[in-house]
Amino acid sequence: MTNEEISHKLHSELGEINRHTVKKEHFDLLNNLDDGHSFLLFNLKKYQSRYIIGLLLTFPILWINFSNQDWISLIQSNFPRKKRMREEHFKLINIDGEFTDLIFLQRYLKINPIYILLNFIKLESEELNNCIEFVKIYGDKFFISDFELKEDLKDFYNIGKNELDLYSLKLINQGFTKGFDTREKFEEYLNNI
Repeated sequence: MTNEEISHKLHSELGEINRHTVKKEHFDLLNNLDDGHSFLLFNLKKYQSRYIIGLLLTFPILWINFSNQDWISLIQSNFPRKKRMREEHFKLINIDGEFTDLIFLQRYLKINPIYILLNFIKLESEELNNCIEFVKIYGDKFFISDFELKEDLKDFYNIGKNELDLYSLKLINQGFTKGFDTREKFEEYLNNI
């Protein structure tokens, strides 16, 4: 099966992904991936954010061995992204997945995704402004309380908070910077760019 066929099969069979909905055959499918990078990119472009977050947290094997260079490559490959308008603000739950790489980095790994865009990826100013505007519109999606995170991971997913923290530290040691504890601090940072 191709990566796209595997993606379609998982999406059609699971819909919402967590450790209670997946079966051994789904893990077997992912073990046969040709290229995890292109698989994730396809999902980022095709499916909604909520589904992709479930995919990433249920199958950490897809990214847990990524170096910062792998993340840079994935983020770069995910451009161009749709421009968001303020009028779309009501679509908070089912936002398109193409920004989920940035959400995942900040929300779950506590890595500053805008720092990556500014320092590691060559972007036109319009693309950068589009990402910053997205963060301002959907800022709440970039944050989760430690309590809620621990409970969600314990109840639904195949990775723990300690594993996320250790992986985040690895990425910071490779040159990424720590994310933000609050939306207000993140927005202050964005306003000073």
